[in-house]
Amino acid sequence: MGSQWECLLENEGDWWGSFDAVDEEGTVQPGPLSFTQLKATSDRKTMNQKELQYDRTQYPKWEGILATDEPWRDWPTVRKIEVSYQAVGQGRLFQQTGAFSQGALFVGPYSQFGAEMGLKSGDRRVRLVQRYAPKGKAMPLTLIREASSQPWFVPPGTPETPEDLLAALEGRWVGTATTVFPDFHSTTSDSSLVLERKGERLQQRLTFTMGGKPRTVTSSARIEGPELIFDEMGPTVAVLLLPQGISSNRPKERPFRQSFGLELGWMPSERDRQRLIRRYNDKGEWVSLTLVQETKR
Repeated sequence: MGSQWECLLENEGDWWGSFDAVDEEGTVQPGPLSFTQLKATSDRKTMNQKELQYDRTQYPKWEGILATDEPWRDWPTVRKIEVSYQAVGQGRLFQQTGAFSQGALFVGPYSQFGAEMGLKSGDRRVRLVQRYAPKGKAMPLTLIREASSQPWFVPPGTPETPEDLLAALEGRWVGTATTVFPDFHSTTSDSSLVLERKGERLQQRLTFTMGGKPRTVTSSARIEGPELIFDEMGPTVAVLLLPQGISSNRPKERPFRQSFGLELGWMPSERDRQRLIRRYNDKGEWVSLTLVQETKR
């Protein structure tokens, strides 16, 4: 695996997309259009980031707008952010593909808490912001879908609806899991996930390597509309299935004195899936970031 800085550079480019809100029922409410530029200096030692957001009621979509003409540069913005990076750290980690997560280093019992996760596939990115209110209630999600060469598109065969995604998830997925730690060292292991629907429940069997030995964990979820509810052990976790092969996995309420993870899932193509997991221990400390890359067999 390359250095964290090299992994950050995988995201260099111009990204057109939108910031959409997602409620507890999985309804996507269109938000501002966005333009995000990540541009390294000539010596590749500094990354400059600029993010612009535009009122969706005035500018409803990117389709039909040529990036080379840049008419959007004269649009009035509703938000503008400009930052520069010369190092990676402070709650942020990257993976070899350019996948990343940034967020709180520590989860306190009475503070607002949140994290952003991003997955990249070719000239498309999916970003997801998961947040909790000070008393621990899960807040609406922010979903960002971006493309660098053209407006966002969905390849043929990719699940379009939550129902399509649930059906597509059934079967055996084989791949690798790469975990990066805050001190920047990493480990990689094989991963196998079997998902099988039985009535209104989804059975899951996950096999991975720990300490050089295979380990298998089984679990079961209730299927409630677009949500999969895992409540057999630990904090109750909800996997919210979203359009276009995307999913959000997080506890129903922010856990206290229990380890937990936040996860973004995405099927960028018909038989490939990525999952990015940000983990916290039972002390509330952020401990790792894992990227699982799977292919359906």
